[in-house]
Amino acid sequence: MFNLGDFILGVSFPGIIAHELGHMIFCWFSGVRIHKYVLFQPASPLGYVLHSNPRTVLQEFLIVMGPLFFNSFVALGFFKLTHYLMPPYSWIMLWLGFSLSFNSFPSIPDGKALYVKSKNSVKKGRIYNIIYMPFVYLIYRSQSKPHLRGFLYSIILLGLTVAVF
Repeated sequence: MFNLGDFILGVSFPGIIAHELGHMIFCWFSGVRIHKYVLFQPASPLGYVLHSNPRTVLQEFLIVMGPLFFNSFVALGFFKLTHYLMPPYSWIMLWLGFSLSFNSFPSIPDGKALYVKSKNSVKKGRIYNIIYMPFVYLIYRSQSKPHLRGFLYSIILLGLTVAVF
């Protein structure tokens, strides 16, 4: 039987690989040790990065948001390349851009972990961590419709590329 979610994830596997690379890059950047990683596999979960427990909310924030930063930046590059290449190469760049931007947002477990850690940190009196809370809350609340969110974000990035760059 056809499953739209599996189809979308299967077609967007480059974005899944880049998503996990985003976690890894920001683990390295924030000094958190990586224990094991799988960039892509045809089973659930499709990819993962197991790392040491971040000591600070900032480390947690960077690691969880790493794919959003990394995938968005690279997706903008792919979208920009569509303007300079002829088909079929421009179509490949468009597919890669959509794949990366679609998979930019943190997964449900990542978003939940960041939300809980941020909220607990603020409750413990680390009031400076309230800076992250608007972003954390938006990520946490957007988890209910991940396919719609990914598609809309892809359209926004593509439109941004056309309008600005």
